[in-house]
Amino acid sequence: MTPAERNAAAMECLSKQDFAGAQKLFFDNTRTAPSHETYNNLGYFLCTEGLECRSGKTRYAGKLGFSYLLKAEKLKCTSVNQSNIAGELEKRRAEKFCKTGIDDPDICLSALHHAELASRNAVRCSD
Repeated sequence: MTPAERNAAAMECLSKQDFAGAQKLFFDNTRTAPSHETYNNLGYFLCTEGLECRSGKTRYAGKLGFSYLLKAEKLKCTSVNQSNIAGELEKRRAEKFCKTGIDDPDICLSALHHAELASRNAVRCSD
């Protein structure tokens, strides 16, 4: 199976709510065909859907997903990848605010700094 076929099969699994099947295909794609697209797809999946465990439970996998999004960005920066990274940073900031009731400036500054770097990279990538 080619990476494109595997990705299409993963999307089909997602449409049928088969998250474990999609997860397996996304992980297989990163192992057999590591690229910007496969890292980005797996990272986004983990950030949005979590990690399906063998027991059938789903655990939060934002940190793992974020690491795959960053790997993807290192290979090739695109607006889609940068949007996924910014979305995950915003989700973390909002989660911290919900837990503490304090809008943590360190998280905000980190998100702004990363967005600033991403915008500089976007200009460089389009050259």
